[in-house]
Amino acid sequence: MGTETAIVGRVVRGMLLLGLAGCYGKAAKNAGQALEDVVTIEYDQTTNFDGYLFDDPFNPSIGGTVTSIVTNDPQDKGPAVWAVYNICSVTVPKSRSFTFKRSKLNVNHQNTQFFAADLASFTFRTDTGVETGSTIPAHFRTETQLGNDSDPIPAGSKSASARRYLIFVRLPDQSSDPYSYPLRLFYDEQDVLMVSRNQDVAPPSQTPLTSGMLRRDCRPARK
Repeated sequence: MGTETAIVGRVVRGMLLLGLAGCYGKAAKNAGQALEDVVTIEYDQTTNFDGYLFDDPFNPSIGGTVTSIVTNDPQDKGPAVWAVYNICSVTVPKSRSFTFKRSKLNVNHQNTQFFAADLASFTFRTDTGVETGSTIPAHFRTETQLGNDSDPIPAGSKSASARRYLIFVRLPDQSSDPYSYPLRLFYDEQDVLMVSRNQDVAPPSQTPLTSGMLRRDCRPARK
């Protein structure tokens, strides 16, 4: 069961218990306390893309000057994309503090989890044919990520700092447009509720895209 599903179940059970407050005051109080412990992370999946043009071409230790990069599925199971997630806000209850960690952001597609992380070898290919190395992931991260890998957030506060993270996702046998395919975001920790802005995933206006084409902020929530 996904973290978000489990929390929603707790919310529903809590509401039922709260509804019985007249007869079972202690149970209602415990349910309310459980709901007060939940951290809420609001996000917007702004786009998916599979090609990137570096703002600053560079020369890694092998392969010559790199100007662009594309996704590469090492399992050869079909298209792969970098799904882009803007974190709109992180709301922490008064009852606890919280450390937001990039490494806990993930999607689950066809029973496979994909986590936010630096580029892994052979999941990318440069225009010079290089598929591994540490220099290329570092440049890609610098140009595409907003926000720290880890941020402590005090109890009882709401952080709306600009945060943007990418997740490599394989989309095997995907018949619909991979550039606009929605992928629900999860956080690998209990008592964290992920809330989507529920906007359509906007395909890139051109491929490869550049850093200036990546949104820095979230779009308004859509009901």
